[in-house]
Amino acid sequence: MNALTEKTMRFYCYATAVFLLSLFGGGSAVFAQPEGKEVAAPSAEMLALDQELAQAQTDTSRIRILLALQEAAYSYTYTYQLKSYSQLLLSLLSSKSPPELFFQAHYHLALSEWRIKSYDSAFYHIYLCDSFSRFLGPSFSFKAKHLMGVIYAALDKQEEAEKTLEQVIEMGKSMGPFEQNLVLHAYNVLGNQSAVHGQLFKASTYYLGMLEAAEGMENKEPLLSGSINLAGIYLDLALPDQVFGYADEALCLASVNLDYKRMARAHHLQAEAWALLDSLQLARRYADKALAFALKLPKEHTLHASMYHLLGKYEQATGNFEKALSLQNTALEELKKPYGRIIHLSDWETLANIRLALNEVYREKKLPHLALIQLDSAFLIAKKLENAQMLAAIHRGYARSYVKVNNFEEAYQHEVLATEMDKQNHALKNHHLIEQMQLKYTSLKKDQLITQLEAKNLKEEAKRSQSINERNYLIISFLFSVFLFSIFIYFLQQKRKKENIIGRQQLELQKLRIDDLLNEQATHNLSAMLDGQEKERKRIALELHDRMGSLLAMVKLHVEEDSKQSLELVDQAILEIRRISHNLASGTLMDFGLITALAELKKMVEVNGKVIFELNTFKIDRRFPSHIETNLYRIIQELVNNSLKHADPDKITLSITRREDAISMIYEDNGRGFDLERAQKEAGLGLWNIYQRVSKIQGNWHLNTQIGKGMEAILEIPLQEEQNL
Repeated sequence: MNALTEKTMRFYCYATAVFLLSLFGGGSAVFAQPEGKEVAAPSAEMLALDQELAQAQTDTSRIRILLALQEAAYSYTYTYQLKSYSQLLLSLLSSKSPPELFFQAHYHLALSEWRIKSYDSAFYHIYLCDSFSRFLGPSFSFKAKHLMGVIYAALDKQEEAEKTLEQVIEMGKSMGPFEQNLVLHAYNVLGNQSAVHGQLFKASTYYLGMLEAAEGMENKEPLLSGSINLAGIYLDLALPDQVFGYADEALCLASVNLDYKRMARAHHLQAEAWALLDSLQLARRYADKALAFALKLPKEHTLHASMYHLLGKYEQATGNFEKALSLQNTALEELKKPYGRIIHLSDWETLANIRLALNEVYREKKLPHLALIQLDSAFLIAKKLENAQMLAAIHRGYARSYVKVNNFEEAYQHEVLATEMDKQNHALKNHHLIEQMQLKYTSLKKDQLITQLEAKNLKEEAKRSQSINERNYLIISFLFSVFLFSIFIYFLQQKRKKENIIGRQQLELQKLRIDDLLNEQATHNLSAMLDGQEKERKRIALELHDRMGSLLAMVKLHVEEDSKQSLELVDQAILEIRRISHNLASGTLMDFGLITALAELKKMVEVNGKVIFELNTFKIDRRFPSHIETNLYRIIQELVNNSLKHADPDKITLSITRREDAISMIYEDNGRGFDLERAQKEAGLGLWNIYQRVSKIQGNWHLNTQIGKGMEAILEIPLQEEQNL
């Protein structure tokens, strides 16, 4: 068998394998795409081309069909299929084949290797493409350099990536519409690369260049992406005005196509910007909007986790640590939802931030041991990510947590480590600032050199023609005027944007004030209603006691002596009227004070022997003001009624302590408990009355319960100085 026959046989075997995989491989390796469009089976166009390839008789026709298959695989983002066709095309080429075909084969091989993250192999093929492009013209060189710069960025070779992609941007100025898309991609890659290395000013320059290049294009995706990225950069630079401007632009662009992910991101950035301005109410409002859009994407669990983490931070900032703890735990659950554990590298930083937030919450809740556990987890992640800034925050958290457990030696060591890492971070920031200054200095020197050359040319031109000098002078004057006018317009726009932001903030605060006034009026009305109820209870109690009680007593005197059953019924009626009168007016409370009234309540609860009522009083040597005694008694009465009616306890404990400036009440039962969050949402009449009476006496109220674990209520009532006399 000669060499030509052997080559033909190898081709037929390879082509047959590719065709069979295309025909039956809906789940095969060829179509098991790691990224891009997920298609269950190859298109009819590709199947037809595969059949035509298997029947082709000459290398020329095979090459023609393979080129068509390459384009089809590239369009449908079949990465492994593209690699197979490119390798097959390369095997058919010889030294006499046109260089365009070698370029095509190696370019698509580099593209497919880059997509599957085999960067070394991708760089080898794109290097060969760059060599062939020297014989083919600028458009081929442009494509090769673009992909080479992207691969450099993937390999984290920042200097090489910047040099190559900036050449692409310069070359793209003289290219057509297709090349402009690659220019926009080059700007985006350079911006992302600079942001990853902490060079925020440089990243903003590239993103601004991307927006300028995308202006006027039909495809609005680059404008949306650039606006989102710029808003994020300006947030890191603590420039909230710029964040609002670009986040608003991104929100408008994303709303056109209902891009909920970008809309959530835009509101997230606005929330962080309001937080920079210390407007936590507005920050929380925009964070709620961000979460609402994120929840429209059920599979975006990482996005959900970021939003819940953000809301948890704002709850923590306002002192609502229970809610903050619940939100941070929800964020952890969202991260683990897709696979039951965290597997993506991008999720680890989010996990570390959640652990840091949980550490702060547990520390505020005076649970230092739980806080240290969260820090241990965050430390391992930050060390793996080599995030110096996060490590500094973790060491500072260790220091504060060890102080809580009186381990001052460990606290001191971690504080020293945090200080050292802060110095390193500060030095790194200074290094980036020095780089920025060096870049500006180099640019200034270039400008000065250009100015000197222009001056020399002007002198030479002046010698040749005075008229040219005059024209140049007019042009320079005109450009300077345009420059000054542009500066004026820019500052005017910035002023208007600032005024709009201030107006928007004032409008939001005015709405909040109106809501506060409405709540205050509702509280006032309720207080009046409760006072009216109390007066009406006293009136009815007096009527029952003075009139009905006296009347029944007279009836008893006139009943005949042998009517024993009638006398018993009259006695029972008198006792019942006294009980009703006591419940309505709390006569014992009015005459003898709170403690005596509570002792009577204890006897009534224990009358059937099913419940033990333990009453403890401390340092109560005189009576409280009447409105405090009345409201406190009604609150305790409502708690007891709720326990007996719903919780089925066998023991109730009530402790009341008088301090110099306050009254403390702790009420506990060992009943079945209830769902506190659900009860607060439904707001039953009994719980609602308790809240309003607590508000009326300006008390601080805390309710703690779980299903199956009983209930605990704590009430602090402040006392004025004159009330302690």
